[in-house]
Amino acid sequence: MVSFQVVGNDTAVAMAVQAGQLELNVMMPTMAYSVLQSTTIMTNMLRVFNEKCVAGITANEQRCNVYAQSTVSLATALNPYIGYAKAAEIVKESIATGRSIIDIARDKKLLTEKEIAEILDPVSMTEPQVPREAAKKRDEIKGETKTASGSQEPQKKAAPSIQKDKGGQGQKKAKGKGK
Repeated sequence: MVSFQVVGNDTAVAMAVQAGQLELNVMMPTMAYSVLQSTTIMTNMLRVFNEKCVAGITANEQRCNVYAQSTVSLATALNPYIGYAKAAEIVKESIATGRSIIDIARDKKLLTEKEIAEILDPVSMTEPQVPREAAKKRDEIKGETKTASGSQEPQKKAAPSIQKDKGGQGQKKAKGKGK
């Protein structure tokens, strides 16, 4: 009921603005009354809503955890680590079997338990992060790759070589390329 009155008041203000001529502001009393009435009834409604509906609500943590771990949306968090194709495969299997994304990722051994815990930590997924720090953390988690033998090796990037010219100035040159 309150929302209908507020929408009506908004319409009255919009029409009053359109009907104003030059800067005479002959519709100012209607606009002021409508805005103040909307503010008053919304304030009262929010107070009653809080008292009768919001106060005392508690979350069922166990049920919320089940919902959080059973959603296929978790595959989005896995994309940067296992790739889109594998994440999509996991989602399809999850929908077909009714199993959770986490269980399927464990069974397929795409990630270690530590990686799953770090990637799918509800706190880190829901709190804002500085993009550079998040990227750095993602790179640290991705730093361990599985080899064919099943052992873990850190990934290494080749650093560009620096060659000095006759004047002693260093110049970067890519490995295997040169003049």
